[in-house]
Amino acid sequence: MIEALGRLDGEGLFGRYREGLLNAVLFITAPDADDTETMEDRSARLLNRPEVCRIY
Repeated sequence: MIEALGRLDGEGLFGRYREGLLNAVLFITAPDADDTETMEDRSARLLNRPEVCRIY
């Protein structure tokens, strides 16, 4: 899922929403998983700029 979101972002799918620092944060979540927070944090770090992750 992370790779797919990264590709879509690279193709500009989220471009108009990701122009500003605070407009959108991409991440993966699975609320029923045992490691939900870890999954969200890892995917956010891989899919967003560092300054976005500091705020997220």
